[in-house]
Amino acid sequence: MLRPAARSRPPRPRHPAAPPAGGTDEWSPRELELLAVWQDVLGVDTIGRRDDFFLLGGHSLSALQVVQRCKERFGVQLPVKALFVAPTIEGLAKALAVPWADGEGETGAGGPRPVLERSDLS
Repeated sequence: MLRPAARSRPPRPRHPAAPPAGGTDEWSPRELELLAVWQDVLGVDTIGRRDDFFLLGGHSLSALQVVQRCKERFGVQLPVKALFVAPTIEGLAKALAVPWADGEGETGAGGPRPVLERSDLS
């Protein structure tokens, strides 16, 4: 039996039903933008700064969506590894501040790409 084709619906912006845990005072502007990205990709309204992307239902394909949206919003091409190493909004915001070389190779136009470690993002 054939399934009907999936309907394409336009993405709708998601906003938290209530202020993020701990209020918005602790959240940087970059973290609040990442919050909107995660809410849209994961379909989850309430997300904390230190909630794990993968425990919220994220997977490798949704990680690719987050990386693409970070490129569109922030102009930064993160490797997908960044989300696996820093699976929180707080950690990913720090990863966005690290200068990344273009592409997936070890070097690019910007010179050697730094090795992303959990210790860099805590």
